[in-house]
Amino acid sequence: MSLVLGIILIGAIILRLVSLGQSYWLDEAVGVWASRLPLKVFFRKYLPGDFHPPLYYLLEHFWLKIFPPLQEPLVRLLSVGLGIFSLYLFWLIAKEQRKGEFSWWAVILLASSPLHLYYSQEARPYILALTTTLLAFWFFWRFVKSSNWKNAFCLGGSFLLMGFSHYLTWFLFPVFFFWGWGKVKKKDRWIFLCPFLIFLLGFSFFLPVFFRQLFLGRNLRTIYPGWARIIGSLTLKSLFLLPLKFIIGRVSFQNKIIYWLTGGMLTLLGWGMVGKAAFAVWQKEEKKKLTSLIVSCLFLPLLLGILVSLFIPIFSYFRFFFLLPFFYLLLLEGIWLSRKRKEWLIFWLVVNLFFSFFYLSNSRFHRENWRRAVFWLKEKNRGVDAPVMILPQVSKAFELYNQGEMEVVYLSPQKPESFLGRIKKEEVVWLIPYGLPIFDGEGKIKETLGKRYQVKKKVVFRGVEIEKLVRIK
Repeated sequence: MSLVLGIILIGAIILRLVSLGQSYWLDEAVGVWASRLPLKVFFRKYLPGDFHPPLYYLLEHFWLKIFPPLQEPLVRLLSVGLGIFSLYLFWLIAKEQRKGEFSWWAVILLASSPLHLYYSQEARPYILALTTTLLAFWFFWRFVKSSNWKNAFCLGGSFLLMGFSHYLTWFLFPVFFFWGWGKVKKKDRWIFLCPFLIFLLGFSFFLPVFFRQLFLGRNLRTIYPGWARIIGSLTLKSLFLLPLKFIIGRVSFQNKIIYWLTGGMLTLLGWGMVGKAAFAVWQKEEKKKLTSLIVSCLFLPLLLGILVSLFIPIFSYFRFFFLLPFFYLLLLEGIWLSRKRKEWLIFWLVVNLFFSFFYLSNSRFHRENWRRAVFWLKEKNRGVDAPVMILPQVSKAFELYNQGEMEVVYLSPQKPESFLGRIKKEEVVWLIPYGLPIFDGEGKIKETLGKRYQVKKKVVFRGVEIEKLVRIK
């Protein structure tokens, strides 16, 4: 590893340590809770009801044996480390695409990417999916160049890591299979099948859990219609958000006209350069074999995702985050084909740094502040000892920070009257209405509470609302 790469990676680490101590948001808290379960309980009771494969949970399980769960920066260092390792893998791949300074600029752009920065700071499996995707891509390219059994087993192992990090990475398997089948020599095709058989054999042991996950996911969509809209329905907005968020990350402007105009212009410029690079590959495919593979890895999974989303709601930009490196490789390829290479390099670096620092410096774009919400409740509840009402489906972040100090009453949309017996003598109760629009679309809980209580006060802590309810005299 060279000095230049080392300096870039150190800068990337420093950037990712800024604002690392944000509160867990709900999904992170659920992941921390699940990762702390005994492994037998995790696999038998939790995982069949989740929608992710187990690899990140397993890594976090052992990570949490070293670091306490309420030390958010230390827990998130796992994702930071994966993000930095992904930059190293990205550099290796970029060196294969073009020699010289191309690889340095590739790492600089991905390291400063606001979306890569965001998910390198989150205790969720998305950065793992990106990292294992790059690992699989690297070993795949090595196998294409030298089709021996050693590379075949390395590729098979990387396929297992990728496939067990996130289900949508499976959309890359058709790319690897059909692209590689035409590139390896005929005598090596039996060896070429080996990595795919390794993955199929390894995943076959997980099939019972996988089918239970699919079954539960289909039932949830029926029981809670609003759930499909949240988890990734295919709409014009979701189609446009993916190319937009790949460039500007998870930020927005309060003025929506400026937001859509600026975002639209940058999207057209960035993806226009990507299209330019893809068109150049189509014209000279034999001279740019690796770049043609990159084009396939970016666009075919997106197309498959769109088709699958017609039946299963999976189309959200963050689920395709693992494709971000291919976007930047093609963006840089388009810049390299331009006459004003230096100007475009500086332009996209400035864009990345602007939106990255915009996210880091503006708490409005940070994660849900469950920590502050719970601590505020503890302070206001001293001497009152009023129970806190919340849906059990969204309670893990509250429970993590509550540590059993305040009494909790769990709400049930199916039996909206059931919780009234727990609070019949209470003059004051606290309500956290998080998730009610999804799990109680008909508003039965609010209607039931409204017969006995009225809202006296509302407080919002970045995505977490708290209502103080007082009994009607």
